[in-house]
Amino acid sequence: MWCEFLSKSDQRKLKFTHSLLFELKTNHSHESINITKKDIVSINKDLNYLDSPFKIINNTLTFTKLVFNTEQAKQFTYYKLSNLYYKNTTSIHFIKELLLNPGCTVQEMSDLIFVSSSHIYFLKDRINTMSILQQNNIQISIINNKLFFRGDSTTIAFFILDFFKSVFSNKQELFKKALLINIDPNSDFYIHNDILEIKNIISNSEDTKNNNDLLISLLEACFDSNKSSISPVSLSFDIEKNPFIQFIKKSFYLLKDEYSILRDRSFNTYVSSLTISYLFFSLSYQYYPSFLDSYDFQTIHNSKLLNQFEETLLLDVPKDQKIYCFLFINHIIGVLEAEMTTLPLKIFIHLTEPPHLELIIQNTIKQIFDKTIIEFVDNAYSADVILSSCIDIYDYPISEEIIYYSNDFFNELNKKNYLSFISKMIH
Repeated sequence: MWCEFLSKSDQRKLKFTHSLLFELKTNHSHESINITKKDIVSINKDLNYLDSPFKIINNTLTFTKLVFNTEQAKQFTYYKLSNLYYKNTTSIHFIKELLLNPGCTVQEMSDLIFVSSSHIYFLKDRINTMSILQQNNIQISIINNKLFFRGDSTTIAFFILDFFKSVFSNKQELFKKALLINIDPNSDFYIHNDILEIKNIISNSEDTKNNNDLLISLLEACFDSNKSSISPVSLSFDIEKNPFIQFIKKSFYLLKDEYSILRDRSFNTYVSSLTISYLFFSLSYQYYPSFLDSYDFQTIHNSKLLNQFEETLLLDVPKDQKIYCFLFINHIIGVLEAEMTTLPLKIFIHLTEPPHLELIIQNTIKQIFDKTIIEFVDNAYSADVILSSCIDIYDYPISEEIIYYSNDFFNELNKKNYLSFISKMIH
């Protein structure tokens, strides 16, 4: 959706590159997108600048260097190319500076983004026509020569998350600064009391005193996708009686019976991430529908399971939350259905320790991860992940990003950091 802020030329180039990277039928993509030879020359120049392993030759994507995880290389290339185009887009910088400097004057904004004052008025009007602002009832206004975002405070908070996660995902400090500046401490949006009761599952911070603090903690957790959410949580007896904990717990076991990917998982491992996901989903539904894929509302992913859920688990859910719970479960089912069709992560283990240790490491991995999402291979060349106690034996270049190295895997059996590494590579 943020692509609409790009120039027509950059939109065209990004769409064409996406089709080559991710779509199977690309023979005529350049015709439907109206790509030109000049565009392709420009894309190749950008790919070379980004040190991408790809190049476009005869409207076909070709490799220019050895790649050990093709899917990761494609995703990373598209991410870097998108950010390169965003970096060169004036309207994107306008939004960033306004989020960081709300209430700045027209002249101050022109100085910040190096355009004339008259162009600021043009940018303001153009950005207000963009679908992402219109869908979420957000507008940029000029009041007494000062620029502001106007809209519901909670919606603007979600807009900040969307903007920085999509466009400046490596700028976490700017994201946090924009949140604190723009969220009105006096506006207390509604969160169900039963969810407030379990706020410690969502945020361990002692600073979480009210709904706004909880909202900031929630959005920060959603921004930091690398934050571990697999640590088990101890639930007290009182919290166990909470209707949302009961809803999430019973839903988890219902899904666990249906999807093998959850068979060996513990509820206490997932209660925190599921609670965060539910709160994020329900608030998005109310305040920022752009975050929710319309596919979730148009498609019933597993009617038999949803009927079972509706007839049993939905009965205990607070009345004003039933619609969110139903749509959330449908969303989670959709995610699980999609994961069932993904290719397994290929793991190669090469240890200098005795052979039996490699078997022990394999068994610990099998105990944690479902066999449908991992696969052990006998060479480093075809691996997505390498666990190794020796990294100087390979006679061809290997990306350091896929290697977990330790000179003492006996000690690793206790620390189990390699399991977290594999988990991050899967997700």
